[in-house]
Amino acid sequence: MLVLVVRYREWSRVQKTKKSGCGGFSLVPRSLNAQLRAALLLLFIAAAGSVGFTLYELDLRKHDYVILNLAGQLRAIAQNMVRQSLHYREVRGSDATARDQQARIFAETLRQQSDTYERIVTSLSNRLLEPELTGRSDPLRCSWDEQSIAQLNLTAQTWHEFRQGMDAALNSGGASAAVDYMLKHEAHLRVVSKNLSNAFQLMMEGKMGLIALFNKVALISFFLIIVVLLTLFSFTFSRPLRTTLSGIGRITQGDFGYQLPATASNEIGQIETAFNSLSCRLHALFRLTDQINRADSLDESLHFVFNEFRALLPLEWVGMLSLDASGEQFVLERRYTEGEAVVNEGECFAAEGSMLARALLESKPLHIDDLQVLSAGNPQAQFAARLCEQGFHSLLLFPLGGMGNGLRYSPLLQRSAVPITASTWSCWATSPRR
Repeated sequence: MLVLVVRYREWSRVQKTKKSGCGGFSLVPRSLNAQLRAALLLLFIAAAGSVGFTLYELDLRKHDYVILNLAGQLRAIAQNMVRQSLHYREVRGSDATARDQQARIFAETLRQQSDTYERIVTSLSNRLLEPELTGRSDPLRCSWDEQSIAQLNLTAQTWHEFRQGMDAALNSGGASAAVDYMLKHEAHLRVVSKNLSNAFQLMMEGKMGLIALFNKVALISFFLIIVVLLTLFSFTFSRPLRTTLSGIGRITQGDFGYQLPATASNEIGQIETAFNSLSCRLHALFRLTDQINRADSLDESLHFVFNEFRALLPLEWVGMLSLDASGEQFVLERRYTEGEAVVNEGECFAAEGSMLARALLESKPLHIDDLQVLSAGNPQAQFAARLCEQGFHSLLLFPLGGMGNGLRYSPLLQRSAVPITASTWSCWATSPRR
């Protein structure tokens, strides 16, 4: 059996480096799962922001109808006062009592309409519409553009001048004087009222245009985001995956040892790392087999095994066990090491009832998970007890086949609890101090 003794501290550092990956903080998530979630979250935030802004603006536009309605009322009041003035002039009777009654009705109606016009203009100027004007349960705050503000100020100034003159005429000359003043100055009042309504309508159409423009920009932004995400997806998943499939194809064609370039640090990168490790091991095993077949001695074969597996593991020594001619014991024939040996050449271990004989009987690799448990109270487990003395914990025996008068094993020993497979031809011994 082949015994590979691995330095525990170096192997642990290698394993931790492989698990932790490259150090440093990165704003871009390395995991494909995290990248996919981040992309979906980005799309959701963009869509939610766009929809939320659009709904908010559309809700504000509901208020625009109230404002347009009030501006329309100003135009209607101005026109109505003119019509009432013309009607009063036409139906004014010759009887003094009838004239006085008609004058009182006209004056009262004129004051009511003037108060309504005054209240609407004042509320629009203050940008706070009272519930009595809007029919809402709470006051409505408004905002205007510069053109609307200028037209509103002009309308308010024109109205105040118009009402002062109309009240003065009504107080000094009665209804007839108020009618004359109204018909003389009404044209300017109707024009500014109409212009205010038009200014509000243009302002609101502009806001609706901004909403439409925002949605167009949002649509283009979504398209660009999707294009960018698809491009990133191609670089982080599709292209590395095609490279990996190409490397697998080269392996299937016999190009053992082919190494994939490191193209990603996510799950694809882990697949590439595992593929490179597998390719390196396959290349080492096939090269090892070829070198062993060409070796002239067992020492040369062990030397080849040591050098090849050292490229994969930090080995300390390698040895070969064989069953002697009597079939009663296993002997360590040769060992190769650059450091302190675990077991000396020529040491013998009883075969009867031992794990070595068990591996021989089953003709397949045998994994001993706990050498201490196996050797405790078991005098036949001499080899396990010898390994326990050196601080090893587990063992894998691999029969190599018959040669001469005996049968040889390749055990690999290691001082780290790592996955063990028969393909490594190893027996791993793990230190309890890990």
